[in-house]
Amino acid sequence: MLGKFRARIGRTDDQPAASAMTVPLNEAPEASERTSPSQFLDLAEDVPISEVPAPPAVETPPQVTPFDAVDEQFEDATVDDPPLAAAVPPDPDARRAQLALYARISQYTAVALVAALFLLVLGVQVAEGDQIRSGVTAFGVDLSGMTRDEATEAISAAVATQSRQTLKLTDGEGEWLLSRDALGVRVDIAGVVDDAFAQGRSGWGPSRLALLWHLRDGETRVGQQRVAVDPAALNAELATIAADIEQPKIEAVLSVTADAQIHYIPSQVGRTLNIAASETAVLAALASGASSGTLVVDETHPLRPDSLYTAAKSQLENILDAPVEIVAADQVWTLTPAQISYWLVVVQPQNGQPAELRINEQWIWDIVDEIAWAVDRDPKSARVWWAASGALVQTRPGEDGRTVDQAASEALIMDVFLGRNPANRIELPVSIENMTNLPADLNSLGVNSLIAEASTPYGGSLPARMHNIELAASLLNGTFIMPGQTFSFNAEIGSTSTAAGFQVAYGIDSTGGAVTTVPSVGGGICQVATTVFQPVFWAGYEINERNTHSYWISRYETRGMPGLDATVDEASGLDFQWTNNTSTAVLLEAVANGEDFIVRLYGTVPNWEVQVDAPVITNQKPADNRTHYEPTFDLPEGATRQVEHAADGFDVSIIRRVISGDQVSQMEFIAHYLPARNVVLVGTTDGTLPPEYAALNNDEYVEEPSEYVEETDVVGEPEVLDEGEPTTTVEEEVPSE
Repeated sequence: MLGKFRARIGRTDDQPAASAMTVPLNEAPEASERTSPSQFLDLAEDVPISEVPAPPAVETPPQVTPFDAVDEQFEDATVDDPPLAAAVPPDPDARRAQLALYARISQYTAVALVAALFLLVLGVQVAEGDQIRSGVTAFGVDLSGMTRDEATEAISAAVATQSRQTLKLTDGEGEWLLSRDALGVRVDIAGVVDDAFAQGRSGWGPSRLALLWHLRDGETRVGQQRVAVDPAALNAELATIAADIEQPKIEAVLSVTADAQIHYIPSQVGRTLNIAASETAVLAALASGASSGTLVVDETHPLRPDSLYTAAKSQLENILDAPVEIVAADQVWTLTPAQISYWLVVVQPQNGQPAELRINEQWIWDIVDEIAWAVDRDPKSARVWWAASGALVQTRPGEDGRTVDQAASEALIMDVFLGRNPANRIELPVSIENMTNLPADLNSLGVNSLIAEASTPYGGSLPARMHNIELAASLLNGTFIMPGQTFSFNAEIGSTSTAAGFQVAYGIDSTGGAVTTVPSVGGGICQVATTVFQPVFWAGYEINERNTHSYWISRYETRGMPGLDATVDEASGLDFQWTNNTSTAVLLEAVANGEDFIVRLYGTVPNWEVQVDAPVITNQKPADNRTHYEPTFDLPEGATRQVEHAADGFDVSIIRRVISGDQVSQMEFIAHYLPARNVVLVGTTDGTLPPEYAALNNDEYVEEPSEYVEETDVVGEPEVLDEGEPTTTVEEEVPSE
């Protein structure tokens, strides 16, 4: 029954099924017997549409619904129908024949559609006749729907009118007026009309169809190729315009001179008239009937435009508009714009980054160092002495310490000098260390006994050296050290400059390992420090800082022991410091009597025992006893002065123990001394040593370099040799930077 159902599919009511399904593919009509699409096109051009033969009729197989098939199946079903598995398979030849038929039907349909479209286009074209398509313009005239004569007349009128007008050309910045007559403008009007009529009459693309059906937006301009000018005239006009437009590319530059003058060169875009492109633009403007046209200009933009300099230029103006005042504590420093600009540098933009200002940081550090040197001071103890009644009285109040915050100060100054802060006044941060006030009843502080004392001779020294020792004694005498307070020698003495009253002396500078004799301010000050150190050492107080000389000076022996000296220097930061680690105050007495410098400590004798081991001396090196002569400008010509005396070099170690009950505080004091030479300076006016002294330097002894190269000591004031008179011994060393 299923086989019957399949056989009936595709069969018409009046045609057997086999006739529709069994046509072999190889029996299809020959190519010569079929009608080609070109045949249909030829027929469409020669025969009216109504007479075009229709394609052969193709019978469509009837549509059979599933319900009809089911009904028929039940109607035709018999007991003898074969099972479903025995159904007859479809005929492959019939299937291929059916597909070939469908392909022929599709070809005929496509040909019919193309023919219909062609006839439609042809009909529209015939209907419009000799009219110009819609949207076509020339010289500003809309030619839509015009005939040739009408278009010729309209274009001629427009060209005549425009020939009396000027053409304005612009580049966006300037304007130029050109006379059409001067350009020798010529128009091929007939050619323009031909171009207008050609629009929409060739090709089969969308553009033609849009023109035919009046669906195209905008306009189609023609005539540009029909306009001619005098080439020489146009080139001459454009050359003149090019000269006006031409400008070189300029990179912006910002700079500042040492006298605070700001120089700025603004950037400029490079511009060049594109002659060829501008000629095309002029012809297009003439053909369109426009009154103006736009020139084509090629631009080259600078790599460093003005925008990259805006911030730096503004900063420079803020920096150099007025002097800058720097205030620290109670002092003021003023810097002029010229002083600041000398150290300023403008870094030009790179890789799109804006220009920036830089300043020599070392100069900023030097400024802050100078200010700190003038402002910084350690707290100074009060001065106390005995009144006639025997009671202690305060003779001078203590001074608070103060310190400039150098890192913060450098940042503040940098911000102003780089224009990040427009202020012209900078207040540097200064921290204050308050000095402890003394109690009203000083006699209750236990100052009633001599604790320790030491003395060193200075009589017979140069007057300048004696002056320095006696000045230092006056500054130290009466120093009152409260319990827990730290004594700083440099703080209590203050500046050792000539401005503070100290005088110049000679010294030995061992900077870099080379030992030379040089002038030194404050000669004798180290003898004062040594003499203060020794009673503090023997009394057992806590010692925080102590530095030794490069050479051992025998007059500094104390209680028969070498190696207990101290050197100080404010400039290089060498100090002697100790702490009063008792519960009672200490009064320091300093006396310079013309022969000896004496230091005494008064207070309550500490309740501890001080033990000092014998010195351990090692690494001894014998001195060269020969005399070495050196020229100097600091003495009259021919005068001599011995500034060093031969002394052995050695290392020394001394152990001190302070015992308080069960508590033992042990400290080792180490010194390293170089061998000293006999050195005599000889005055000269030309810097050369007189021959008689130069001859004495033959076979000169060469000393070994110091192991402690970090020590940069300078020998203090020696005695003057007055025309060969014997000299005194070598004086103490004063460190030099």
